[in-house]
Amino acid sequence: MDFDDLERCMKVDKNRLFVLCNPHNPIAKVWRPSDLEIISSLAQGYNVLVFSDEIFGEITFNDNSTIPYAKVAGNESHSIVATSLGKVFNFTGVNNANMIIPDSETRDKFRVQRDADHYGSIDPLIHAAVCAGYGPKGSDWVREMKKYVAENINMIRDFFRSNIPDVRVSEVEGSFVIWIDWRGLRLDDDELQSFLLNEAYLDLDRGINYGIGGKGFTRMNVAAPRGKIEESLGYLFDAAARRGYALSETYNRWR
Repeated sequence: MDFDDLERCMKVDKNRLFVLCNPHNPIAKVWRPSDLEIISSLAQGYNVLVFSDEIFGEITFNDNSTIPYAKVAGNESHSIVATSLGKVFNFTGVNNANMIIPDSETRDKFRVQRDADHYGSIDPLIHAAVCAGYGPKGSDWVREMKKYVAENINMIRDFFRSNIPDVRVSEVEGSFVIWIDWRGLRLDDDELQSFLLNEAYLDLDRGINYGIGGKGFTRMNVAAPRGKIEESLGYLFDAAARRGYALSETYNRWR
């Protein structure tokens, strides 16, 4: 994170809200306590409200752990922490979220706006689903899901390392998305999109959608059946081999 640039932005009077994504989407990074401490110090110094989106917070790997922003910033911090079971149980299309607001003044303002906009309630079926998700069986399911997704991540990393090493895959500390760096293929953004979509049959999220720094990157959702991912990697390998990007012309594992 570019803290110098963040401070420059927070100095601007009209910038009153900073949206933090932890774990970060799309780069799948879990912010360290030291990162959160710097953000908190800047935000308090310039009176900026921090909205911390922690919807991926339950999904972390390799001993990483999502630290709630408010835990670092303190009980009196000017902040809102949003959590939900939407990502971890794949029901983001339903109305469920937790808004954790330590500061009483901010909390009162939020309640006024919430009531004015008529949101915040959930129907009985979703209430039952949320309660089940936070229960022992939900915990067991999450543990198995994370193990399965971690194996998908390792499989994809091994595929690129062994077959198309010019393409680099970021470390996935949290979430179930992989940030893939295709710049080693020396394609411009439109050429890359055409190659992936029309030759490899991969419709990935374009990195440019997330800002200018995302040129040459894509985001891939890997919370999917392994057989489907294997099939997609097979198509990708065939397309890469035809273009000379792969280390060999044949690869039999995904046949």
